[in-house]
Amino acid sequence: MLLLLSPSRFLFLVVVLVVAVLAKGALRNLGGDRSSSGHKGYCLAAMVDVLCAVLSGGNWGPTVDGFTTNDVNYGDATIRGGTTEEDQEEGQEEDQEEDPTAGNAVNGIGHFFGAMRIDGFRNVEAFKKTMDVWMKTFRKCPAIDPGCPVQIPGDPEKLQYDHRSKHGIPVKLTVCCDLKDIAVECGLAPPFDPIDPPKLAGVKRVVIDST
Repeated sequence: MLLLLSPSRFLFLVVVLVVAVLAKGALRNLGGDRSSSGHKGYCLAAMVDVLCAVLSGGNWGPTVDGFTTNDVNYGDATIRGGTTEEDQEEGQEEDQEEDPTAGNAVNGIGHFFGAMRIDGFRNVEAFKKTMDVWMKTFRKCPAIDPGCPVQIPGDPEKLQYDHRSKHGIPVKLTVCCDLKDIAVECGLAPPFDPIDPPKLAGVKRVVIDST
C-alpha cells in the first residue's frame, strides 16, 4: 500500500516527531559520522571481523563471499592467485597490496567462542546478584508497545524453546529432502514420522554442481 501525504500533512508529522524526540529523547544508531558515534560502530564491526575471521583463519572483510563451500566457489583450489605453491608465494605479497582477496586462503565463514573466568574479576556470588538486578532492571523498562515487553538477550530464544518444545520445530521441505538424501547415502531410515511422513514429491530444490 502506498500512502500519499500532502506537503502540509508531511510537515505536521515531522513537527510531531521532532517534538516527541525533544521531549523524550531517541536512541541513535551506531553509524554515520563521528557525531552519531559512527567510530564506535566501526570499531565494534572490526572487532567482530578480527575475532571471528582473522583469528580463526576464516574469510574476513571483502574476502567473504557467502555461505558456500570452497569446491563450489573455486573448484579444488584453496588459495586464489595461482595453481602452484611457487605461483602463490610469488604473487601473494604483490597482489594482496592491491586486492586483499588475492592469495588469501579460502576457509569459509569463521566463528568465535570465548569464555571468561568470573572469579578472575570479582566474587562469583556478587556477580550473580548484580546480574539478577541488571536483568530485572532492563525487563522493567517501559515498553513502547505494552503487548511487547522489553526483553534482554536470550529471552526470545527461551520463549521459542518453550513453544517449540510443545509444538515442534518447523523444517523446510527442501531441508527434509536433504535429510532424506543423507539417510539413503548412509543406509539409514529417513528421520521422519513413519505414520505421517512429509510429502516431498515435487519439492523444488536448487542443486549446485561443483564439478
